[in-house]
Amino acid sequence: MPTKIDWTDETWNPGSGCTPVSEGCRSCWARTQAEGPYLRGKHGYDAVDPFQICLHPDRFTKKHSKYPGRFKKPKKIAVWLMGDIFHEDVPFEWVIKTFEHCASYPQHIYQFLTKRPHREAVFRRWYEEKNDVTVTQWPDNFWFGATIENQKRADERIPFLLQIPAKVIYVSLEPMLENINLRIGYYRCACGAWELEGFVHKLCADCGKEWIPPRNVDWVIVGGESGNNARPAEAGWVRNVLHQCAGVRIPFFFKQWGTGHYRLDGGAIDSVRDRECGVYHGGRRDGEPKGGHVLDGETYQQFPA
Repeated sequence: MPTKIDWTDETWNPGSGCTPVSEGCRSCWARTQAEGPYLRGKHGYDAVDPFQICLHPDRFTKKHSKYPGRFKKPKKIAVWLMGDIFHEDVPFEWVIKTFEHCASYPQHIYQFLTKRPHREAVFRRWYEEKNDVTVTQWPDNFWFGATIENQKRADERIPFLLQIPAKVIYVSLEPMLENINLRIGYYRCACGAWELEGFVHKLCADCGKEWIPPRNVDWVIVGGESGNNARPAEAGWVRNVLHQCAGVRIPFFFKQWGTGHYRLDGGAIDSVRDRECGVYHGGRRDGEPKGGHVLDGETYQQFPA
């Protein structure tokens, strides 16, 4: 059965498990699934700690229903979505094994989504030393993405994401917890500084190093949080990201509004703040699954070419 995740066709989880690393992890979808009755103690998930880092060897054979080799027609396959392939506790040998199996079926597009894009460079250096090779480019059908929930994580993770030698790099702003500037068209510096194109001096004023020319992400996914005590996504935040993408023709995929609300100290819904902040001003409908995915009367489900 195909996945219900709109931005991919299938999911393949040869490994699973993760640990919280930032604000977006509070209501982790994967952890909720792993700790639920369908997976806890079953299908390779531990009964006591089902979200611990683990490899699922049975997923590397055609006997497994989600193994890429079972699909002859090209598909977009989200890999390790039940964990983080670049987690510090995931052995690099597992990453290699996953990549090798993906490379064996080049008809598909493989989507690797992580909260730790800096670890790709660590893995790449290890792989190069181990095999005495230089990786100048991952296969074109390997797409690398980073999950980003707020401006702090955008400024931390996007610079590392932009350094991955891949044809397609993308961000998933889910759960989107605040207004986010993706720094599209910005020059950046190794010290962490940013500067808009057209207003750049030759050297960074903070550290004196040369600016790194702009590279933009190739795809943007946006989604609000869902589940118990979900935090709201404001319509203005979503529109802002859409406008950033439209200005330079970056494909924009709006996945869902989510089910979040602003809340009073006692936990009750703060309907006044919801209204003032525009939680419902873009087209959210609580009668639809996860608030629906229509923004100002339009559906945005764009993909990289």
